[in-house]
Amino acid sequence: MIKTCVIGATAAAATLVLAPIAVADTDPHMPNGAANWCSGGKRPGYGGQRHCLGTPFADGTFYEQRWSYGPSGFFAPGHWFGQAQCSQWIQGSIQGAVPGIGACGGGPMSPYIS
Repeated sequence: MIKTCVIGATAAAATLVLAPIAVADTDPHMPNGAANWCSGGKRPGYGGQRHCLGTPFADGTFYEQRWSYGPSGFFAPGHWFGQAQCSQWIQGSIQGAVPGIGACGGGPMSPYIS
């Protein structure tokens, strides 16, 4: 009886050890500043903001996630916002992309970051 339990436990342990690890592919277009995933780079902004950029789409639009201080300004810890914004470069600054023209690969204009 004990021998059967030991064999069963060994087989179960071997199954867990030898199982492949599941790894999800990260979308290069979707930034995640909290995970330090900014495939399009990071940029400073005005008033203490930071921008985490995703890889640009063929039309030049991209998703960007913002980091900012809390409502208490410099005295509170900052945070990454839970949504990205479909954006584009206009005269050297990050601006919101025009909705309804297929920007950001036709995806949502403000997707939640998971």
